[in-house]
Amino acid sequence: AIMAAYHAEWEQRKIDHEATIKFADIAIRSLLVLNGGAALGALAFAGQSLSSGNDAQARALAELIIPFGLGAGLAVTCAAASYLAQMFFTSGSENTLYIRIGWVLQVFAMPIYAAGLVSFGYRLHVSSSVFGSA
Repeated sequence: AIMAAYHAEWEQRKIDHEATIKFADIAIRSLLVLNGGAALGALAFAGQSLSSGNDAQARALAELIIPFGLGAGLAVTCAAASYLAQMFFTSGSENTLYIRIGWVLQVFAMPIYAAGLVSFGYRLHVSSSVFGSA
């Protein structure tokens, strides 16, 4: 009976862990799509503004490309740290150095994700002022 309870608890933890990984994967991919899409959109609108002779708007939009690209880079960095954390978690038992390294990488990934999200929100606000001045 004790072993059956242990196995049932272990299976539930495994399901919870897999769901957490899937959720993190979706969140990181979403951040990459948001920032990468915004960078491509800013590039497209900058090119269109430049071809229509609106140099000021084209310059303002071009200045948004790098920060949105940086946000996409933060998403990739977060994904890499998350991947490495999972690699270390699955390579060791609970009392090993690998688990500690995994936790450090996981804690490192969280503010990187937050910075990418805040950067996107701020640049979105800035870009709204660019279109408002057109």
